[in-house]
Amino acid sequence: MTTTASSAAGVRWDLSDLYSGHDDPRIEATLRECHDGAKIFAERLRPWMENPETITPERLHHALQELEILYESLGRVGTYAGLLYAADTSNAEYQDLHQKVEQRSTNIRNLLIFLNWNGSSSMTRRSTA
Repeated sequence: MTTTASSAAGVRWDLSDLYSGHDDPRIEATLRECHDGAKIFAERLRPWMENPETITPERLHHALQELEILYESLGRVGTYAGLLYAADTSNAEYQDLHQKVEQRSTNIRNLLIFLNWNGSSSMTRRSTA
């Protein structure tokens, strides 16, 4: 039986543009900043969602820009952890980092779950009623 070598054998990603290593303190700092930012964002925006007449186009635009920055940072740390782990799934430190980032990302997204842009929010119901 003939086995084919993986086309990815020997391939190494240079992830240094994202973080310097799995133990880079900026990973924890990014996760903390995202958590704090999501918490503040939710505290400020939740009343708007409950009282949609207070939302102006400018406020909504600014809020979406903030959300974009938050998700971009969260995506960067998640991509780094995922690619690092994918490159060496047997490395326990990479597994731990990947799991930590996934758990923290889920917690951060849960802070923003009140944002329901799919048509069932009070804003949408009010504007289409």
